[in-house]
Amino acid sequence: MTFGEIKNAVEKYLYGENTAPTDVRALIPGWINKSLEELEIGNNFNGMKVESETDVATSDTYLSIPDTKYKETVALLVKDEENSYLVQKKDTVTIFEKIGQNEKGRPNCFCYIPDRKAFLVYPIPDKKYHYHILYYRYSSSLTLDTDKNWATEKLSEVLIYKSVIKAKLYVGDKDVEWLMVEADRALQQFLQ
Repeated sequence: MTFGEIKNAVEKYLYGENTAPTDVRALIPGWINKSLEELEIGNNFNGMKVESETDVATSDTYLSIPDTKYKETVALLVKDEENSYLVQKKDTVTIFEKIGQNEKGRPNCFCYIPDRKAFLVYPIPDKKYHYHILYYRYSSSLTLDTDKNWATEKLSEVLIYKSVIKAKLYVGDKDVEWLMVEADRALQQFLQ
């Protein structure tokens, strides 16, 4: 479904063939985007996976992630002329302690530094390496009626239920438990 179709489904669910009040109609896009955000915060769906490749120069301990929607790393591989090697994720304290040792070589561990939007790798690269990164990213906000993404295609029913719950609570209707059950059922059906 498109973003516009999901907005229309939420409105129809709430008001049937009638038009929603202006304030409710204006809030529906935000409820849909908030529902998507909540789903992605709580889960790592296959539709959120992204692959990226980059080269990093000798002695550069930071591997930048230009993706502002980065969520979590699945795997980081470092490649030399002959092989690919899995780089182990470690905690930040461990990596910073190791960096102080100034050891050089093929990186074998990393951590993510949110303030720099980069991975810190260790040992310090002794030459130029090629990196292959598989990670989860949050979806961009839906804005145009024609917008689609993996969630509008695969989780439209869940997005509709969760948005209707938000709308009902906004208008003071607390009878949403059955909608929560339906949203959970639709999510579980997708996960199977």
